[in-house]
Order: sequence, then structure tokens, then C-alpha cells
Amino acid sequence: MKLHHFTIGVMALALTVSCVNDNESKTTSNATQEQKSDAKSHSDEIIISAEQAKNIGLAVKTIKPASYYGSIPVGGKIVEASGDERTVVASTSGIVSLNRQLTEGTRLNKGGTVMNISANNLQGGSPTRNARIAFETAKKDYERATKMVDDNIISKKEFNAIKAQYEAALVAYKALPDDGKGGVSIVAPISGYVKSCNVKDGDYVTVGQPMLSITQNKRLYLRAELPEKYYDMLDIISSATFKPSYSDTVYDLNKLNGRIVAVGKTTTASPGYIPITFEFNNAKGIMPGAFAEIWLQTSAGKEALAVPVSAITEEQGAYFVYIKTDASCYKKQEVKIGMTNGELTEIVDGLKGGEQVVTKGAVNVKLAASSNAIPAHNHNH
Repeated sequence: MKLHHFTIGVMALALTVSCVNDNESKTTSNATQEQKSDAKSHSDEIIISAEQAKNIGLAVKTIKPASYYGSIPVGGKIVEASGDERTVVASTSGIVSLNRQLTEGTRLNKGGTVMNISANNLQGGSPTRNARIAFETAKKDYERATKMVDDNIISKKEFNAIKAQYEAALVAYKALPDDGKGGVSIVAPISGYVKSCNVKDGDYVTVGQPMLSITQNKRLYLRAELPEKYYDMLDIISSATFKPSYSDTVYDLNKLNGRIVAVGKTTTASPGYIPITFEFNNAKGIMPGAFAEIWLQTSAGKEALAVPVSAITEEQGAYFVYIKTDASCYKKQEVKIGMTNGELTEIVDGLKGGEQVVTKGAVNVKLAASSNAIPAHNHNH
């Protein structure tokens, strides 16, 4: 009997120990599962301290629904506006002598002498001096004839012929500029920049020959080529943004006092395109003659979420933004994009509004996410 009770006691003790071990195992398993779950929940988080964010130039903006205008992406070109350019022509014939080196972009002031034209060493001499001599001779003949016709020494017909010669000599003399020892001075008619110089030291020019082109560049034209399939949208095109081919900067015509000055009624030399011309104030960094990527803005606005183009990154055809979740934590968020105007891109899906989105430095956050040197996540949730 004692042996039987002892056996039962041992079995009971073993069962108790087994239960304890099972409970401990379940507790450990649950803890491990929670850790795995917690780790999984933080696996898409990117840790960047406030100091690191400042060093790499991160900028964050709260995204909210706002009025967003549709846009039509087209190509085009930046050209000089009419009226802002002047051509300097030779006012007399002779040899050119430049006062300074005139290269493209040289700054000129209105009234400043840019070159001289001299015929002193040419056969026939200076046209101005010759014209002056002819004028003075004709003037003396006219004064003499005036007295003679009064005394009936010459006929009225002879007097009129002499008078006509005098008036023609006067016009010819006044039309020619004064020439000094260095010849005729050619001055800049406007302040601006040399666009092109067609002559060099020692060249011979004739009256009326183009020598210099000066541009003020105060106003410029943006000429967009609209595919004819968008013909029905011509009436709602109100403005544009554009990015020159040599730069990543996007310019907004609304901020440059821009306006539409012409809309083509027929297609251009390139079949299938309608020209639309905008005029706007020149700004630093805009170079006339350059091609540009253009987004024509339509007046059909709508309420939408939009982020700066710089906020979006791409991976294998998918688009992502980075959301700041707290002081040092960022999350990668996939989005679907809509239209863009070069500055802002419409977000069709992936954001609800109110998120703090990285608008500058998104590429740096992307690099940080793929780096092995990211600090461990250790803050509590």
C-alpha cells in the first residue's frame, strides 16, 4: 500500500512539473511571437535623427486637399520677344574699328560708342566730308541764284533747278553722321546684351549693312506646340509651367507676369501641332533659344491631393513617397500618381491628407532605407 501511494505521488509531481514547463514554454512562445510581430510592424520604418535630417537637407510638408489644375504636357521653345531687339546698321561706308571686344553676351549701355567707321584712307575720301563740300557748294550757288532771279538775270526755271540741287545736297549732308579724326562713331541705340556681331576690325562696310544685334531680354516668348487632338481644350488653356532642356528648374508663368499673346488657327510647319505663344518677364537662368518641356495649365481646376515632384521616387515602375511619423521616424508609402504640371503631381491613391510628406531629400531617405548603417529602432510605441 505504501508503495502504491508513493507511485501515485511521483506521477502527480511529474504531471505538475510538466504543466509548469508547458506554461513556461507557452509564455516564451507568446513573447517570441510578440517580438516577431513588433519587429514586423517596424520593418518598414526608417530612422533618421533630427540632426541627420538637417544635414541631408530634408524638408517635410503636411499634405492637404487643394485646388489643382489639369495640365497637358507638350514640347516647345523659348524665344526672344519682338521689340526687345535692335539691329545696328552702318550709317556710312568705310573701314570698321571696334572700340572693344564684342562677343555674345557683352553688356552695352545706351549711347555708348561701340565702334567707328572711317573712310579717310580710302579712295574718294570720307563720304561725310564729300557731302559737306557738295552741300556748301550748292548753298553758295543757291544764294547767288536768289539774287540773280530777283534781278531777272536768270530765269525762274534755272533758279528752281539750282534750288532743287541745294535741297538735295542738304538732305544728303544731314543724313550722314559727323566724322571726327577716328571716323563716324556708332553708338548702342538701347541698353542690352550683344546677341551677335557680324563684323570685325578692318572689315569694309557699306551704308545700311547690319553690323550688330542687341537684345534687352526684358520679355521673352514661350512657344508651345499643342497636339491637334487637344484642339477642343484651347479655350480652357490659361497658363503654363516649363522646364528648360538645360536645367531642372521649373518656371511658373503666373509668377513671371505671363500671358497668352497668340493661338494658332492652323497647324504649324510640323503637321499635327497648334502653336500657342506666351509672353513673360525674363528671369535669371532662362536662356532664349533653348528648347523646353512645357505643361499647359487648364482652367478646369479640381480639389485634389498633390505633392511636389521632388517628393516622389520610383522603383521598378511603382511610385513611393516618404511619410514622417514622428521626430526621427519615416515610413515608405506606395502611391498612385495622376497628372503633373512640372512642379506638383496629383496623388490618386495612397494618401488621405494630413500626412507629413518628405518634399525635399526623398532620394536621401531612400538611400538611408537601403543602407546597412541605419541606427536600430529603439523608441517605444
